[in-house]
Amino acid sequence: MHKTGHLAEEAPVWYEIVRNCLLNDILSFWKERTADYEYGGYITSFDREGNCTGKEKNIWLQARQVWMFATIYSRVEKDPVWLELAKRGRDYLVSHACAGNGRWYYLLDENGTVQQGTISLYTDMFVLMALSAYAEASGLMEDKIVIQETFDSLYQNVRNDNCRDTFPQEFQEGVVSHGRYMICLNAVACAREYLDGNKADELIRFCMDRIFGVLGYGEDGTIYEARTLQGGYIDSEEGHRINPGHIFESMWFVLEQAERVGRLEYEERALHTIMATFQRSRDEIYGGILHMLSDNGTDEQYK
Repeated sequence: MHKTGHLAEEAPVWYEIVRNCLLNDILSFWKERTADYEYGGYITSFDREGNCTGKEKNIWLQARQVWMFATIYSRVEKDPVWLELAKRGRDYLVSHACAGNGRWYYLLDENGTVQQGTISLYTDMFVLMALSAYAEASGLMEDKIVIQETFDSLYQNVRNDNCRDTFPQEFQEGVVSHGRYMICLNAVACAREYLDGNKADELIRFCMDRIFGVLGYGEDGTIYEARTLQGGYIDSEEGHRINPGHIFESMWFVLEQAERVGRLEYEERALHTIMATFQRSRDEIYGGILHMLSDNGTDEQYK
């Protein structure tokens, strides 16, 4: 692995800066107002001043907050408030959002009535992460069966190129999307200890092979957001789109898991992809990283 010199020495300082910002700025906002004491779960829509702007329940967002609060409790701060908040979301998921057979609804209204059903594999992935993180934080195994059922449905659907439940992306026959495999890598890794490890690793390998074998391009470190099943170009906005944030996340997940699942050759490729993406996506005017850019190197259409 590459050494980072002075950055390694500064890591403890940066850890405290980030931890303080996370706990006392970002999470304090949500801790004070996200619990829905009337209908259960979380309120997730606010303006910048903290005023509620909507009470519908997007299960994708509900699940991400369960994961967040449970992970904060497990790995950052053993404050029982975080575990209580995680339980609130977990209870709502299993009582209102489960469609059965390892599938999860996408959107409910504030009363819990289904508005949009099992239209998104991403929702299933985030619920898998949420319930696994809550199991780790609470030490309770009450959700083990539903975790396994959710994984089993993903095992079938992620590998099925004809699965149409790709919302918010429009299903396109013969087209594969980076997001599906990137999120699946992390979701399965989060849940692995509650699953058949061999089957979990098989799905992780499949996702890595799709990322590098279909969505990756040549030696220049490009990972496209969408390609044909044969790895060909798609002449559309999405087909030319490079999403640096997705690439960094994806390569992070690859680096965490490649050796364990027998894809050690992907480690160097992931490191190369990270550096190539960083060089390509640096904002030379304002600093930081560009949100999106085209494969021609410009970000004009995303400003």
